[in-house]
Amino acid sequence: MAAKLPLLGLSRVNTIFFLAISLLLSTSLAQAEGYWVELGGARDFHTKLINPAVYGDGVERSPHSTDFDATFYFGRVNDRDSVYGEAAFLAKASSASLSYRENPFVDVGNKNNGFALGVHGVIAERFILGASYSEDEYGREDLETTAVEAGLYISDNASLTLVYEEDGLAGEVHTHAGLANAKTNIDSERLGLQLHMVTSSDNAAFALDLSLAFLDLKSSLPIGFDTLPGGVKLNESDQPELGAQATLYPHRQLALVAGYKQANLDALDVERIRLAVEVFITRMVAVGIDYNKEEFIFNGLPGEIDDQVYKFGVKVRL
Repeated sequence: MAAKLPLLGLSRVNTIFFLAISLLLSTSLAQAEGYWVELGGARDFHTKLINPAVYGDGVERSPHSTDFDATFYFGRVNDRDSVYGEAAFLAKASSASLSYRENPFVDVGNKNNGFALGVHGVIAERFILGASYSEDEYGREDLETTAVEAGLYISDNASLTLVYEEDGLAGEVHTHAGLANAKTNIDSERLGLQLHMVTSSDNAAFALDLSLAFLDLKSSLPIGFDTLPGGVKLNESDQPELGAQATLYPHRQLALVAGYKQANLDALDVERIRLAVEVFITRMVAVGIDYNKEEFIFNGLPGEIDDQVYKFGVKVRL
């Protein structure tokens, strides 16, 4: 990976110190109107069960990872008249973001880092333009992702956005049982349409996210490596992906999230489930628990890959 962020590789003691200082700063600014900056930190716990029909071992692996992120707004976000979780969206705020993540990849037994940069702009309080770039290193594999978005607020409480995303994965990938590792390049393109809408009052709200995307994936696996048992091909293109997420804010300081996403590919079916709770213990400090389950079911195979992530996070606004 070309770019590294070594200064962000914080130890556990530094992480606690960082969060404590942020809490003190946010408390001192709690009486200010709104916020300019949002800082976040999370600890992720993964549980991955790989079926022996796919990788030949069937063992359960439980790594962990650490995430940090920061969002800087180009104007102060007023959160006095909305639920806290939708304040930036309802204020039509423009922002720049930076995130860093430490990804342990247990198949190679070491930790790998990744980062992302992004910008989100709202022009004339209606038009949306944005772009992002990220790099991740997974052991023998490097992943680069570039995305651009364009859309508009169709009302004060709803937006419609078109997103184009391009991924490039290069390196040595693991194949199913009975085959050695193979060098490959996998490129994918995703074109999606996203709707976000909020019905709200001062102290309660309901938010709905709907998404439709089409994926074009091409791999350069050598002949003999591009087919799973049962004749299932790894290459597929133009497959639809459907997603929906509902967020209930029974109180402006509390968010309850449930989401589901499904993609039916030629080689496999992918299902994603998300459940989350976020509580603002003050106007400027929130804690949350986020559960994500991702299931890969290989067509023509008796097995599957089951990946579950439990995330415990802290968010601080300044």
